[in-house]
Amino acid sequence: MLKNYDRDQISSLAYTGSMLQGTAHNINTPLSSILGRADILRLRLDRVTSMVTDPGALEELEKFRRDISLIIDNSTRVSTLVKSVVHRCVTSVHNEMQPVNIAAVLRDDLEFLMSDMEFKHNTEKRFRLDMGVPRLMGAHVHFSNSFIELIENAQTAMRAVEEKILSVDVHTDGGCIVVAIGDNGCGMTEQTRRDIVGTLEHPPASGAGSLNGIACVGRLLSPYTPRFRVDSSPGSTTVAIAFPVPSGSGSLP
Repeated sequence: MLKNYDRDQISSLAYTGSMLQGTAHNINTPLSSILGRADILRLRLDRVTSMVTDPGALEELEKFRRDISLIIDNSTRVSTLVKSVVHRCVTSVHNEMQPVNIAAVLRDDLEFLMSDMEFKHNTEKRFRLDMGVPRLMGAHVHFSNSFIELIENAQTAMRAVEEKILSVDVHTDGGCIVVAIGDNGCGMTEQTRRDIVGTLEHPPASGAGSLNGIACVGRLLSPYTPRFRVDSSPGSTTVAIAFPVPSGSGSLP
């Protein structure tokens, strides 16, 4: 799906992100208190259990223990999601240039997408992320927003597929960092494939008005002089991006 963005929408998204960040922080504070209290209750329950010998009472105490464990497990999941949202909000508004590990960006983006139940439970995920790839000087938001857009496009292409398969691969090859995002969706016509490659390689100039998602990807990544390749047939589409690695770029320890 090719989404369109204009300046008003971008401004609105930025404001929404800021509000969401504040909301996430407000959720996390009482949630941390719940987790702490639940842990204390579990410890107290263990002490009480050690002093009880009646089988019926022990059975009831075991039910309490299971309930407390369920509260802790679910609260931990919510806490992890909230932290992911906060991280996403923080990184999505910073444009400063810094050393970026593309594999780490994708790892965090994929974790963030786990909040989508369709993605989490109904999509087979095949990820190969080389965390030791060289770092690129760039803006985190450029890479993150581009990868999210391409992954969402892949999900849309698989909408009618019963057994969805998403593949994400990051590795080095011939002096480049290669990112490949694939799906087993409906595929695209040869003309559409050519149009997408053309838009990625030659995105509209800044100030050209509304942009579809692919054009945004092309514009965001253009400072890094990537090479794009799109292969598609029914049941198999892969978008590959090769980022040249400047000499002297080091791998993360």
